[in-house]
Amino acid sequence: MPPIQKLLWVVLLLLNSTVLYAAEESDQRPVRAKKRIRNFDEESSSSASLIEITNIEEGAERAKKYKGSDLDHADIPAAAATHSAASLTLEDLNDLISTCLDLDDFTSARHYLALAAEKGDIHAAHDLGKILCSEKGGPIDYLAAIDCFRIAADEGHLKAQYYLAKILHSKEGGRDIARACHYFELAAQQGHTESAYCLAKLLYTEEEGQDIPRACHYFELAAKKGHTDATYSLAKLLYTEEGGQDIPRACYYFELAAQQGHIKAHYYLGVILLYNLGNPQNASKARDYLYFAAKKGNSLAQYEFAVMLRDGLGGPIDLSRARDYFVLAAIQSHPYAQEAISSLPPISGAG
Repeated sequence: MPPIQKLLWVVLLLLNSTVLYAAEESDQRPVRAKKRIRNFDEESSSSASLIEITNIEEGAERAKKYKGSDLDHADIPAAAATHSAASLTLEDLNDLISTCLDLDDFTSARHYLALAAEKGDIHAAHDLGKILCSEKGGPIDYLAAIDCFRIAADEGHLKAQYYLAKILHSKEGGRDIARACHYFELAAQQGHTESAYCLAKLLYTEEEGQDIPRACHYFELAAKKGHTDATYSLAKLLYTEEGGQDIPRACYYFELAAQQGHIKAHYYLGVILLYNLGNPQNASKARDYLYFAAKKGNSLAQYEFAVMLRDGLGGPIDLSRARDYFVLAAIQSHPYAQEAISSLPPISGAG
């Protein structure tokens, strides 16, 4: 079915359902369209839907009038009905959508978004895709959302490329890894950091189509933009044989991730420095890294830090604190922690 016919089908589908909608602000949108946008956190996730729409609290009473206008809620359809759908310009539709959203009339807003998308507004097609991924006010339709996102994505809409890739990667989108990678890559090439990270994860973890060099490339793109998980993932990959076991580069990125507060990065740096794994041994610094991760609840770090306290590595022996951290690790089922506790001398004065 051609894209335009699919959009016409979507319009008919949406007219008789109720969906709450909140769109994100985008620099790509014309000035008039920006009036209709609400805040949206693209990085959030929800068990209810693939895309978490900003929470819209419905008050006991809705606003009765649009700011700067005499239109009230009941007048919106009537105002639009004075012209045929074909005679409404994109400027008219954007004004109507803005009004509907200010009045929390998301059913009408959805209708006008569909009309705007039909007229070739790729931003409206993108927004319509997000509506169809929302569970609020009506059924989710991922297949129709894919159509809407694809139309915008193929015209270069960055956020549509990202959301389309997320759906295609999900079971709802058929786990189409090849197409998901394609759209993540398109968005990453436009500078979208999260897309670069998601693409790198797919290239690294998916058996079909695994590509370690490209995974390193896109992890590094995201890491250079301050993406903490990408920085850690790149370091961990470089640390392994499949990533080339480039320990100096791995330590560089572990250090960057640690500076951003990544707990596991602290653990890896501590182990590398403690056991001289490609870097000069520095027990004192290793102790600091492991202590940070141990305090944050990492069981592996708790065990290694306890060993350092028990054996006096990088600092004085402290059997009491060593016992405490062995116990913390044992509580989290560390395989060697209980044995280490049993090997400690009895507590002085214990009965």
